[in-house]
Amino acid sequence: MVLLDRYSSNWFKETNLNPEIVTELRLCSMTQNDQDNKFMKTQMILAVVPIFVSQLIAFYRIQKLVYGIIIEVIIYFVDWLIQSSISWPFGMVIFLPISVLVPVYFVRKWTLEFNKTRHRF
Repeated sequence: MVLLDRYSSNWFKETNLNPEIVTELRLCSMTQNDQDNKFMKTQMILAVVPIFVSQLIAFYRIQKLVYGIIIEVIIYFVDWLIQSSISWPFGMVIFLPISVLVPVYFVRKWTLEFNKTRHRF
């Protein structure tokens, strides 16, 4: 008896399945790596948007909400210091990369850790 890979072309011939059904099965069956990549992309979109709420949603989804709130509060006070010492347009130019890159760094780091721990179970 020969074991056939269910994604091989011979599999649907020997099981008498319609080729369209097999193609649909291939599309519906996402591997864990595909799910992790999709999750990472969603997390990065949420983290890149420089809005407090969207970044907190990204932290909540990886179960790091308390750390996310602490990071956001620190970023808020750094923004306040920069805006009070440097005039408006120049202070915003300095602060905007900080307000985006710091949450992106931590969301990416913790999402990778979250994906690894999710595979253990």
